[in-house]
Amino acid sequence: GRRTVTPCLAAQLGTIDCVCTVEIGVEHYATTVNEVIETLSNSPNVLLDRLRQKMADLAQTERFEEAAEMRDRADILARILIRQNQIGAVQRVSHLVLRAADRSTIVLNHGRLAQISYDNQRWIDEHVCSDLCPTDASIRPDTVDELLCVTKFIERQFNTLRVVEASS
Repeated sequence: GRRTVTPCLAAQLGTIDCVCTVEIGVEHYATTVNEVIETLSNSPNVLLDRLRQKMADLAQTERFEEAAEMRDRADILARILIRQNQIGAVQRVSHLVLRAADRSTIVLNHGRLAQISYDNQRWIDEHVCSDLCPTDASIRPDTVDELLCVTKFIERQFNTLRVVEASS
């Protein structure tokens, strides 16, 4: 006989269409997922605008708690997209040499720390990321953490850093 599958919590709450409800086919679901990936990759403002419009509609009908939830979702999505863009920006540069105000030199390869030196004395000289380092969505969580640290460092030190060399 046919196997019964318990729908996931989100499907049970009616917040998503999911194959686990058996009401939507795998092909339709795959199409939906691909559309979301395409939109997030190429025009994320479409999703943000939809969330903001839904928030405005909910507020207009005085459903303020739901409107606040939509606002929070839009805020979280915006922060994720900003981080994704920051990571992508440093990761696309295959070799970047920065000079800090204290005369230290920082070498990044695909956004990952490769070397730090001060007055030609090397502190870190291990090439932590080879040229084969993945530059797509398949990067490991620990690599994402490192890339976020690098982007935050660059952001905080932006006015004191000077680009010595960069190649893509």
